[in-house]
Amino acid sequence: MRVKQLSPENPLRSKHTLILFHSEEEMQPPSLASARDGSAYTFLVPSGKQGGTVFHVETVVSPAALQKGLSGRPVLAAGHGMLFVFPSIQRHSMWMPEMQFPLDIAWLDDKFVVVHVTRNASPCPNRRECPSYGSEKPAKYAIEMKAGDAAAYGFRPGVSLSVSLA
Repeated sequence: MRVKQLSPENPLRSKHTLILFHSEEEMQPPSLASARDGSAYTFLVPSGKQGGTVFHVETVVSPAALQKGLSGRPVLAAGHGMLFVFPSIQRHSMWMPEMQFPLDIAWLDDKFVVVHVTRNASPCPNRRECPSYGSEKPAKYAIEMKAGDAAAYGFRPGVSLSVSLA
C-alpha cells in the first residue's frame, strides 16, 4: 500500500482523535488492532490555548511500511508525523536511510505513555554509515515527526495519550 504524502495541501482526514495529556490519566487506551497503513489520527495536545494544539499522524503497520517509514519523502509539515504500530512491546530501533531531513521520535508504551524521546535524529550520509536510534524502554508505538516538533508540541517522557472517536 502506498503511503500518502503529508502536506498542508493534502491534510489528513481523521476518524479518531488522540488527546495528549501532560499527566497520568486513568483512561484505558484503545486498541489499534484495526489500524491499517495510512490510517489517520489527530493528536490534541493540551496547552494554554483553549482546545489545545493539534498534531496529525498517519499509521504504518505492515512490515514493508514499518521498514520504509518516512524514507524518501522530501518534506514533512510541522504538526504532522507518522505513527508506527509495532507487532510487539519491546525495545525497538530505527535507522534513516534515504531520509531527507532530521526527525524527532517519540516512543510510546502500550498504554500510550511517552517513555522516551529521540531528538534531532540525523539522516544517514550513506547506508554504510547509518546509525540506529532506539527506545530506552520497551515501546509499542513510535511517532516520527519533524525535528523540533517533539518540544514544540509537548512530547516528553511521562506524557499520557488518550484516544477518542472524532
